[in-house]
This record gives sequence, structure tokens and C-alpha cells, in this order.
Amino acid sequence: MLHTMLIALATIGGVTILLIALMAVTRRQKRRKMEKLQQEYQQLIEANNLNPSYSQVFDHRILALDSKAGAFIFAQHDPQLPHGIIHLSEVQNCSLWKDGISINRSSKTNKSTTEEYINTIGLAFQRKGNNPIHVPIYSEVLDGVLEKIPLHNIAEQWQLRIKNELDNLKMKQAKVLA
Repeated sequence: MLHTMLIALATIGGVTILLIALMAVTRRQKRRKMEKLQQEYQQLIEANNLNPSYSQVFDHRILALDSKAGAFIFAQHDPQLPHGIIHLSEVQNCSLWKDGISINRSSKTNKSTTEEYINTIGLAFQRKGNNPIHVPIYSEVLDGVLEKIPLHNIAEQWQLRIKNELDNLKMKQAKVLA
């Protein structure tokens, strides 16, 4: 009986040590990824001589706005669109963008309902004469389902911030033309 208890305690102790080690490795990897992301962001800012007036850092991305230069800056852990600068003078509109699937269902009472499964939320920058640029702020793969609502709210805040910046640019252009 004592022998069985000692084996059980040793097993529990071993598993606990493994879990602690795994958590430490995960934290270290996350910290390294964030350091790399911040380095890329700093290089992007310095190379383009930008001075962000507002920035926000998340687990997988950094967003910033330089009001004087009229530029939106982003850096993220996304291999398709890792980082970039969008010059607001080339942008006509900024809207909220959602990507996912919609499923139409019919019930026995012939009522049709549509369910939406959104896996990406971000900003769509409509440029003059070009295809829109999509900058994700929420990705189900990177951020997880629990972050959908908070990051959706943040995407809406950024959309308003950029729309205000676009309005300010239009007013400045109108004054110059007048």
C-alpha cells in the first residue's frame, strides 16, 4: 500500500514538473515572438521616418497611426500580410471586414435562419482604383474564440479612428484647394 502511494506521488510530481517546464517554454516562445514583432515594427517605423501618434499592442499584432504623415502601420504574425504601411491619402474608405461562412437552415415550420461563423475580423482599406487591403485584427486560428468579441470591439474603434483621420485629411485637402 505504501509502495503504491509512493509511485502515485512520484508520478504526480513528475507530471507537475513537466507541466511547469512546458509552461515556461511556451512563455519564452511567446516572449521571443513578441520581441521579433516589435523589432519588425520599429524597423518599419524608422525606415519610413514615422512617428506614431497612437499605437496598440496585442498578442499577435501591433497597430499604429501616424496622424502627421497620414499613415496606418501594422505588424503581425501573419505570413500572408506580415507588416506594412497604408498611406491614408490613397484610401477612399475604411470599413469593418468579416470573413467566414454563412449557413442557411430551414426548420420544420419552413422558417429559414442564417447562421454566421466568422473566423476573421479586420479592417478593409478601399484604395482609389485598387483592390482593398484587408488587415486582420482577429483571427480565430491565432487569437482563439474567446478573443472574438473584445477584438471585434477594438476593430470598430480602429475603424472610427481611421475614418476620423480620413475626414481630417479631406478637410485639409479642401482648404488647400479653396
